[in-house]
Amino acid sequence: MAVHCARGVVALLAAASAGAMSALALAQIRPVDPASKFTYEGGVANTRHNLTQRPIGGGAELMNPVRNDYGEVCVYCHTPHQASAALPAPLWNRTARATTYTVPATRDPGASQPGAASLACLSCHDGTVAIDSIINMPGPGRIDRAQERGQNDEFLSRAWRNATGTDADTHAALDRTGCLSCHSPGGGRGAQDFTRALIGTDLRDDHPVGAPLPDARVGEFVRPDRSGDRLVFYDRNANGRPDPNEVRYYDAGAGPAVECASCHDPHGVPDGARGSHFLPKFLRVTTNGGALCLSCHVK
Repeated sequence: MAVHCARGVVALLAAASAGAMSALALAQIRPVDPASKFTYEGGVANTRHNLTQRPIGGGAELMNPVRNDYGEVCVYCHTPHQASAALPAPLWNRTARATTYTVPATRDPGASQPGAASLACLSCHDGTVAIDSIINMPGPGRIDRAQERGQNDEFLSRAWRNATGTDADTHAALDRTGCLSCHSPGGGRGAQDFTRALIGTDLRDDHPVGAPLPDARVGEFVRPDRSGDRLVFYDRNANGRPDPNEVRYYDAGAGPAVECASCHDPHGVPDGARGSHFLPKFLRVTTNGGALCLSCHVK
């Protein structure tokens, strides 16, 4: 009897241990993003690019005094009508200031300022424009074409009322005096640290953007094997189209160039089968084993 009991205890302990290990393995495979508490699965609504911040639960309304909660995920970047003519990004709805960036020196004299596929990202991440500064708000009559190039706080405050509570009387950008006054170490209120999301206007410590694809004679780079609408890309699955998990170069008219969106997809890219956890930092390709870098560089 004692032997049977002992075996039963061992079996229970083994099962419990296996269950704990399975839970640990699951947590390691599908972690919650530490910078935002989002699940990073299923779609952009479950990432920190959902600027309503509603999926994180209580606390999102604390941001209402400094931003408009439009109650929609896509509108912070896109609009189906009256899109920006100033920035040739898909149905673009955000303010894009005319900003001159400090760019890194490269061996290619053709390297220049960021192109549209970088400026779209930098319209939030350079910290010069409020996160809620858009051209066309949800609902009729809430549009200001001047918002294409300049942020009009009077329009942003007058034209919108937050359904979730306090209306915004200021409009915060991702900078030290705005979002990061709370979302940084020691910022208070338990806000998550967003300092790594601020790129700024000095890009010298970042991979060059606006840099043209090197000449075919340069043997240090892998040549893209497919072309599409104003881009060339590495067709990993040979299906003839640029899938989200494929690195690409964008052509704004002066030839293909590397941009922020060459390596990043702002909507998230699953790290495995459909529905799996997104790759970190909105990357298109994993960095494991240098896979992302080796998409372009011969090393």
